[in-house]
Amino acid sequence: LGLVTQNVGYWSETRGDIIRTMIDIGFPTFGCCFLIQFSNADFIDAVMISMAILFSVISGTIVPVEAILMGRLFNIFISYNTADQLHQVLVSINGNNTCTTNTAQQILNGLANSSDEIFCDATREGNVISSASRFACDPDTTLTEEATVFSLYFVYLGIGTFVFMFLTSTLWNISALRQSKRLRIAYYKAVLHHSISWFETNDVSTLGPDFLKSIENIQAGIGIQAGNVIKDITTFLFGIVWAFFINWKLALVLLVLLPIVSTLGGLNILATKKTRAKTEATYLKASSVATEVLSSIRTVLAFGGEEKERTRYRDHVKDAEIKAIRGSLITSVLIGCAFFFGTVMIGISFWYGSELLVNCELEGGDSITILTLILFGAFALAAALPQLGVFISASISAVSVFSMIDEVPKKQPVRCRPQTCKGRVQFSGVFFSYPARPHVEILKGLSLDIEPGQRVAIVGPSGNGKSTILQLIQQLYSPTSGQITIDGIKIQGLDPAWVHQNVAVVPQEPILFNTTVRENILLANSQATQEELEAATTSANAHSFIIELPDGYDTYVGEGGIQLSGGQKQRVAIARALLRNPKILLLDEATSALDNQSERLVQSALEKASEGRTTIVVAHRLSTVQSADMIVCINSGQVHEAGTHEELLMKKGLYSELVGTQIRAATNGEESTEPKGRSLKRATLSLVSIGKRRKQMKQLRNFNSSNHSGWLNYIIAANQKKPAHEDSTENMIRHRYTRLNHLWRFIKPDLCVVIIGVLLHALIGGTYPAIGAIMADVNAVFSESDRDLISEVSRYISIGFIGLAAAAGIFYFLGTFVVTVSGERLTSRLRVQLFQAMLYQSVGWHDDEVHTTGSLTTILSNDADKVKNEAVFGHVSGSSLYFHYPSRPEVRVLRGLSVSVSPGETLAVVGSSGSGKSTLVSLIERFYSPTVGIITLDGKDIAGLNLKWLRSQIGYVQQEPVLFDASISDNITYGDLTRDVNDEEGYNTNVGGGGTFLSGGQKQRIAIARALVRNPKLLLLDEATSSLDAESEQAVQQTLKRARVGRTTIMVAHRLSTVRDANCIAVVQKGQVVESGTHEQLMTQRGAYYDLVAAQTFNN
Repeated sequence: LGLVTQNVGYWSETRGDIIRTMIDIGFPTFGCCFLIQFSNADFIDAVMISMAILFSVISGTIVPVEAILMGRLFNIFISYNTADQLHQVLVSINGNNTCTTNTAQQILNGLANSSDEIFCDATREGNVISSASRFACDPDTTLTEEATVFSLYFVYLGIGTFVFMFLTSTLWNISALRQSKRLRIAYYKAVLHHSISWFETNDVSTLGPDFLKSIENIQAGIGIQAGNVIKDITTFLFGIVWAFFINWKLALVLLVLLPIVSTLGGLNILATKKTRAKTEATYLKASSVATEVLSSIRTVLAFGGEEKERTRYRDHVKDAEIKAIRGSLITSVLIGCAFFFGTVMIGISFWYGSELLVNCELEGGDSITILTLILFGAFALAAALPQLGVFISASISAVSVFSMIDEVPKKQPVRCRPQTCKGRVQFSGVFFSYPARPHVEILKGLSLDIEPGQRVAIVGPSGNGKSTILQLIQQLYSPTSGQITIDGIKIQGLDPAWVHQNVAVVPQEPILFNTTVRENILLANSQATQEELEAATTSANAHSFIIELPDGYDTYVGEGGIQLSGGQKQRVAIARALLRNPKILLLDEATSALDNQSERLVQSALEKASEGRTTIVVAHRLSTVQSADMIVCINSGQVHEAGTHEELLMKKGLYSELVGTQIRAATNGEESTEPKGRSLKRATLSLVSIGKRRKQMKQLRNFNSSNHSGWLNYIIAANQKKPAHEDSTENMIRHRYTRLNHLWRFIKPDLCVVIIGVLLHALIGGTYPAIGAIMADVNAVFSESDRDLISEVSRYISIGFIGLAAAAGIFYFLGTFVVTVSGERLTSRLRVQLFQAMLYQSVGWHDDEVHTTGSLTTILSNDADKVKNEAVFGHVSGSSLYFHYPSRPEVRVLRGLSVSVSPGETLAVVGSSGSGKSTLVSLIERFYSPTVGIITLDGKDIAGLNLKWLRSQIGYVQQEPVLFDASISDNITYGDLTRDVNDEEGYNTNVGGGGTFLSGGQKQRIAIARALVRNPKLLLLDEATSSLDAESEQAVQQTLKRARVGRTTIMVAHRLSTVRDANCIAVVQKGQVVESGTHEQLMTQRGAYYDLVAAQTFNN
């Protein structure tokens, strides 16, 4: 113990390799698991485990002691049954003299060499003369006294069993919890220390479910199951040794069959190991699908992908079910055979034991003792073998977990931490390609020198490596060739912690965690005071909206910051960066999600914050970078030109062209000309060609929603395919209990199989009472004085046991297989239906912090198909809408908002960030239902329309594009699940989880294509071009303009140049429409819209 404790730090560094090697060379699984405990145990755990092992061993000896006592008690009953015959013999010898124990014992000793059958076992061995002499004089009194003593022995054993089992269970479980806690922390740290390239080249969506399952397996392997196995093995070994001590002949005969049982058990373990590995790998794929879908639920719902995702998830679950059933067929055969030979062993023991008894080589009670010891030992071994499957899973999981923990990312030989950071950044001939796409070069010999305190802007077409430059500075990747230095030191030689301490970034797509606003900001500096926190949020123009939240800085933002608007999330991200007070500030489209007023304020704050620190800005809005000390134009992964704003305009190169394009778009968005850039042509042609390839949508049959929605929703709710109305958490809980109370509905498809399984297990359960009844008759048989009768009856009993063994083996095989089949089918059915129920919940239900993606996938380890629809014209109207998010009922977002748009027209919704613009889009999509008021489509309340049909009529492009881990073609055709895209060059490129392999602009263009490919009657654009550069935005605006023809469009925008040609512009402030009209009408009124345009013009 001391050596292990002292060396735990050394060998834990290589424990993953050690355990893997031990398993590969066939080292006992339990031995591996035992070593796993010490590999992560501290001194306290080692002491607890040592004590737990001791108590487990003591607990294991209690059962054999009970068997020994039972054998002696059996001898007492045999003596009592023969007491009358002994009494007659004593009377015939002793005459009428008083019978005393001493007298009786003297007479029986005198018969020591007698061949009398009555005294054969007693006189030959001399073990029960004293007991027989007492019974011969006074049978009834002696029996009472002896039974009382043995009863007390069993009481003491019962108390001992309770005490030692309680201590065993407590120590094992506490130690397991302590170790699993440290494992969770170590695993989490190990994951965070991996490079970004590792995350891109591995399926990280399975990390969470895989880790939770692995920790559960390891905790089971080092918990009470370990104590139970030690106890059972002790029972087996102690019983075997004691049986040999009593009579080696009978013990040896019984042990002949043990190798057969052991071999069957070993084969069962191997089969179980193989089956579990296959099924767990398949279930991990299902969990990966669930994680991806639930984290992107808005996109899935918006494009009607529920059925597709349910099918994708079901296919993986069904595959796991088939593998489990195939494996159970083998294990069921092995279990049936093992039980058959185990029961045969009992029958043989009776036959051979009776022969030894007749030949006066064994006492009747000792025969029962040996049988019971072997029997209990066999049962203990049978109990231990299935539990070894737990250790198999623990060992497999340990290899996975420890390999992750011990896998230290490659380190450079020098990791220095300079005392200060001046902020000079240099790129020298840098080439780079992403690890997941090594054949695609992003940077091609880029060289750049940024002086300390300089404010540098990086501009250029989308997808040319601008954001990649920022990622290289953050040490997220290493260049393929060339070098990057900070203050003259190669970035590979700098301590990553030092780099992250001195470099802060505001990403294009702000990432917030499911915690409070305060904790999200304090991630940058956990030691910051409240004053420093408020100073950072004030500089980011975030303090004012934060204090208006229900709990202020302690308000939970939801998963991914879903409770906040895009602009609010961006301001929180900016505050987080400013709180670190970095020497190098990286801004990747930091103000892209802000309205004009907020952008102006935040831009001013960022310029102030840039003083005294090196600032590198990536921007598409060139108006935000005009004051930069140097503007660098990137094209094709190289510096195309660099200089100040004025210098670059005089060169009339790429930058001048970008500025001209943006000015034309700002002054007259609807009259923009078609660009000529190669990249721009490719982007435009992609959208246009996809539109040309689309086939005409198959017209659906008429459906009177107002007449049929009631019964349709009732049927759907009754079949639990989706909620008839927006479910609250309380309703969901009630439905869950209803499902539990009606579990038979899920079992019904396999009801016959379940009934057969129950009957078979009832027969299996009946074998144990049958064994007990036969053993009870043995007492009477062994009490007989006729040797021939004992031999004859024992043979019949043995034959009966063999027949019972054959029946029990068949019952075990069929019962185990049948129940496994029904169990796997039930599990698969529940998984799929639970996943389906999650898909059909409202977005408000998913917003609840209780229903995060992680918690839903942990719980996991149909809409109506035939719906008649009527033609859709596209008249949308919202009347007196009031709304608050379910998770924040005290904060009213909409306060009597009313809007209306006629078929084929465009309604633009503008206003400051957080005023409720995106909320209106969410209500139209029926992600939520209004608290008060109704929204109608062609005069019909959308709450009464079939939800799947409604969303099939809508094309939705959200502010933060969500792409799935699939090819470009799969992501585009997600908008219309009835069609396929030809496998053209480039369309089969995988975009990575969340579209990580694409730039922000590329992701947004694919999202737009996805919305257009379904040919929607209603188009919802929520800042659809916010992530595009000027050239791409102009091209996409032209495409969207053509796409708006003949369909109703509602667009939310901050860039007012994109909404000038709208039929109606609604200005929203604090949840109300303060004015509406065309661009010209609103400019004439000189109201809120005029102020917004003036502010944006000033910015430009």
